[in-house]
Amino acid sequence: MMMQTAEIKTEETGRKYRCQDIVKALEAHIVGSQLAAGVELPGTAELASRYRVSEKTVHRALQHLADLKLIRRVRGSGSFVRGNMGLPPHSRIGFFYFESLNHEIPSLNSILCRNSRSLLRQVLEDAGLSVEFHSEQLPKVENCPLLEMELSRFDYIIAEAGYRQVAADALRNFPGEVILFGDDEFVFGPWHQVFFDYRPGFRRALEFLMERGFRKAMAVGVPNLSTAEHRYEALCDAAELCGFGRENLCFPVPSGDYFHFQILCGREYGKMFLKEFKCDTAIISLSDYVTVGVLDVLYEHGLKPGREVQLISYDNLLSQVPEFKERFICNAVTHPLSSEFRAIVKLMSEIHLAPNPDFYRSIVVPAREFVVRTDGPRLR
Repeated sequence: MMMQTAEIKTEETGRKYRCQDIVKALEAHIVGSQLAAGVELPGTAELASRYRVSEKTVHRALQHLADLKLIRRVRGSGSFVRGNMGLPPHSRIGFFYFESLNHEIPSLNSILCRNSRSLLRQVLEDAGLSVEFHSEQLPKVENCPLLEMELSRFDYIIAEAGYRQVAADALRNFPGEVILFGDDEFVFGPWHQVFFDYRPGFRRALEFLMERGFRKAMAVGVPNLSTAEHRYEALCDAAELCGFGRENLCFPVPSGDYFHFQILCGREYGKMFLKEFKCDTAIISLSDYVTVGVLDVLYEHGLKPGREVQLISYDNLLSQVPEFKERFICNAVTHPLSSEFRAIVKLMSEIHLAPNPDFYRSIVVPAREFVVRTDGPRLR
C-alpha cells in the first residue's frame, strides 16, 4: 500500500470559486470522506490550480479550516487533517524510538529524530489519544523500556523496527496491536509495519545522470551498516529498471570501521574518488552524514559539486541545517520522514475501522522526491 495525499475533485469545470466555496468544499471532503487524522491535503499551488483562484485565496481558505479545528497547518510541511476521524478513541499508545546512533552532527540528529517525532505527537494528541513516549540511544537489552515496563496497560505499541533485535519476544507476546516503523524491508511477524522503498527516488537520480551523459556511479556509505546495504540494493534495482545497469555501479569498501564515524567514512571515500576514479563517474552518497565527509575532501581540493563533480546525496536534510546550508548545493533524494508519521496514523485508522485478527497490514512509504539544485556537470 502506497501513501497518498487526499484526492479532491471539483465538479464544475467552468465555475468560479470564492474563498468560502473552497472552505465548504474542503470541509465536506474532510468530513464526508472521514479522512483520518494526519492525512495531508494537496499543496497550495495544486489547490489554486484546481479551483482557478490565487494562492492567497487558498491560504485564506486553509486558515478558515484551521480556525475550525479541521486541519493543522505546519510551516514547510503542509496542511494535515485534525481530529478523531477514524482513529481509535481513548486508546492508550506506547511509542518507543531511538534518538540517534550518530553524534557527529547534533543539529541533524534533531531534524531526524525530535522534529519528526514531535510532529507525530501533535497528530496523535490532536486525535485525543493518550501517548507515552519512551526513547533511548541504542538498541540494547540493558535498561530497554520495552522489557522493563508492564506493556498490558497499552492498546497499541508503536516501535522503531530496531526493537526487534532486543525485544522480539515482548513484541510477539503483546496482546494488543504492534506497529513497527523506520525499516526498509518487510519482516514477517505478528505485527503491522511501515517501511521505506528507496527505488523511485534513486531511479529519478539515475535518469538525471543518464540525461547528462553519466553511465558510471560510485556509491558511498558505511559498508557494515544495514541501512547502507539496503539502500545500495535499492539503487541497483533502480539501475536495472531505468537502463543504467547494475554493472555500472560500484560500492567500494574503504579500510577501517566507521559505524559510529560516518563523516570520517565519507572523507575516506572522497580520497578514494580522487585517487581511483575519473570525471566520468558520479558519486551517489547513501547518507547525508557520509556526504559531509565527501564534501570536505572535495572542497579541500578546490572541487565543487555541480561544477566539477556530480554528487547526489540521499536524505536531503543537510539543507535544513544552518551550518551546512551554503555548502550543501548537491542534488538529493529526499528521505520521506513526513510521510512516515502519516502512514503510522493511517495504519492505526485502518486497524481500528476494519479489525481482522487473520492478517497484518503494511504500508510502503516511497522516497519519490529528487531535488535538483544544480544542472551540471555534463559529459560530452
